[in-house]
Amino acid sequence: MERVTLKILFFMGIAILVSSSDPVVTTELGEIIGKTTTLPLDLLPYKDVHQYLGIPYAKAPVGERRFLKPEVLSNLIAPYDAKSHGAMCPQSTFGPIAVTMSEDCLFLNVYVPDQPSDKPSGHAVMVWIHGGGFREGAGSQYDGSFIAAYGNVIVVTINYRLGLFGFLSTGDKTVPGNAGLWDQRMALQWVHTHIESFGGDKGRVTVVGGSAGAISTMLQGFMPDNHGLFQRIITQSGSISMPVNDMEKDVKSDFKLIATTVGCLEDDISDIVACLRGKSVEDLLSGISPIAFSLNFSPIIDDDFLKINPQHISRLSESERLNEVEFFRSLDILSGFNAYEGVFFLPFMLLTNQIKDFTPSREEMSNQLVTNALSYLYKKQTFQNEITKLVEAQHTTWTNPSDSDNIRLQLVKIIGDGSFCVPAIEISRLHKQSTSSRNFMYHFTPNPSYRRLPMPSWLPGSTHADEVPFMFGSTEKVGVGEENAWELVLLTNMVTYWTNFIKSGDPNRPTAITPHWPEYNLETGDYLKLEKSMSNSSAGQYFYEEEANFWLHVFPDLVNAISKEDGSCDHDNYSNAANTFSFVIYTLIFGVVLGLSFFLY
Repeated sequence: MERVTLKILFFMGIAILVSSSDPVVTTELGEIIGKTTTLPLDLLPYKDVHQYLGIPYAKAPVGERRFLKPEVLSNLIAPYDAKSHGAMCPQSTFGPIAVTMSEDCLFLNVYVPDQPSDKPSGHAVMVWIHGGGFREGAGSQYDGSFIAAYGNVIVVTINYRLGLFGFLSTGDKTVPGNAGLWDQRMALQWVHTHIESFGGDKGRVTVVGGSAGAISTMLQGFMPDNHGLFQRIITQSGSISMPVNDMEKDVKSDFKLIATTVGCLEDDISDIVACLRGKSVEDLLSGISPIAFSLNFSPIIDDDFLKINPQHISRLSESERLNEVEFFRSLDILSGFNAYEGVFFLPFMLLTNQIKDFTPSREEMSNQLVTNALSYLYKKQTFQNEITKLVEAQHTTWTNPSDSDNIRLQLVKIIGDGSFCVPAIEISRLHKQSTSSRNFMYHFTPNPSYRRLPMPSWLPGSTHADEVPFMFGSTEKVGVGEENAWELVLLTNMVTYWTNFIKSGDPNRPTAITPHWPEYNLETGDYLKLEKSMSNSSAGQYFYEEEANFWLHVFPDLVNAISKEDGSCDHDNYSNAANTFSFVIYTLIFGVVLGLSFFLY
């Protein structure tokens, strides 16, 4: 039963009693009733935040709408009770979840600071797109109250369809795919249309995302039809040139496998889709569970939302003018990554659960580990011995080459640089060519007391997603205890930098903060190092220049040269080798590790 019917039944049974203290917003869709939360923190001059939770931004994607683009919702049952989160989208889980799961899940949440806006035009707006490998997560897992109150911006968190429901494709017009990306775009259109009713400035909207959410944010930032919906983007540990999958994959094989597995053995594609639409959410999730992590549920080139493979966009832009790149360059961007991103993938690369006791030798690095790392970074590719030796030499601490601590950290660096770090540099370089828009980069390095995901104790610094609790102001998890007081300082500074950028396109203003964050530039590679102590945080130069030179030029050039010499490889397979990432491994890791973390941060 769809939400409208449920609402009608609800209003037939009882009348809503609205407290005089409940905030009410009047929109074109009708009245929306929220609630006020007071944050118990002395460091906040304004402690009250108005929360409007579980607002539907599209029609329920059920029945004939399953697997297709979202449809506009023209009105709400008014007054709409927005005091609790809506359901999260269907996904496989590995532990308890705090929010109901339902296919009727296209909800967003709005956090409005109870204080004057910084400009007469209204509050600047941050829209958060969550990560989770395009398979997991929900907007309700991220409380925007602290950012709203401390940074004086409106925060919007969204759901979008995931996995089978968000990224199934038949390879034709029957089910084109990318429904999850279209969900995100409709949420952005909703913000553009309605955020002024909440006191927001639709001319100052910043889309922010982490991991798969960062990739989503960047994909939205490369879609020219999004012009005017937002003016800035922030991407954290994710880049379209990674990417998380082969966006030109043969989706028909996955589609046929799914149909066979769940018992939709029909001859015609439209009949198979009709059969899939007739299955319950539970039957589909349980039916595909044995094969779930062999399926490529993620964005694809559909000639509608995505027309150019992001893996090739930097190279193509060198010889032709691309509308996607021109729109991207019109946006202000802030991007970066963490110190030890690669450790996130280490347990699966080694196929062992003894990572805490992992003490590799030089021989293991030479004979096995480098080869394993390359096989995880590059899909369906094998490399000559000369290539693996080159990578090993580049990633050896020559002052103490046999030390196991050095070896394991260099292995982590191979994985992290090839997947997250260098692709982020590549896209920032693409943005800075022929553009007057602002561009800022960061490197988050400290070893936090709280981690979103379980990590080995030998890790000396931050890994994947460690920055998220800091930028979200999760004071209940970060900065707890006297020994971790430094974290609270870093937290408030990061929120200031982020919300400054959201307001002005410059992390240094309007709220004064030190150290000064220099703008990224192609000649000097300026960036900000976010370290344990803000007194140690400082501006740096030539950010990842050596690593980018190796992975974007030296490595692929040598691979091409050797492949031409022995004739074993096609040149085009390696022309953008440094940007290719194994989807199977990525989704396996996100599916299991993020699932085991119960989506908490």
